[in-house]
Amino acid sequence: MAIALLRSEMPEREQASTIETVQPTWLTAEEAAALLRVHVTTVHDMCKRGELQAMKAGRDWRIHPQGLKAREVADPATSKLMNEAAELAATRAATLVLQGLVSAIQRELAHQQFELAMPR
Repeated sequence: MAIALLRSEMPEREQASTIETVQPTWLTAEEAAALLRVHVTTVHDMCKRGELQAMKAGRDWRIHPQGLKAREVADPATSKLMNEAAELAATRAATLVLQGLVSAIQRELAHQQFELAMPR
């Protein structure tokens, strides 16, 4: 005959371990992508290929943080490569923004020069 104990009747040590095993802290794909510094779609693909310890929750993926830590430790070259790719993408994005600003300033200056040249 099994006896079910209420959580309040369990010793504190056992309560903590029971809670941890029942409800591990799973990350969303967005959170994992931010930690890995990749796009969310990349995280979805990694989950599908089994590269991350993950489970499907409806339409969403839940990723276990231990899998992320193991991935970083197991493959530091890939982590370095991903960091460099993220830096390159950020640099390209910043370059495009600055080019857009330069174009807008040039158009505004041309417009002002045109306005000044027009007789009133």
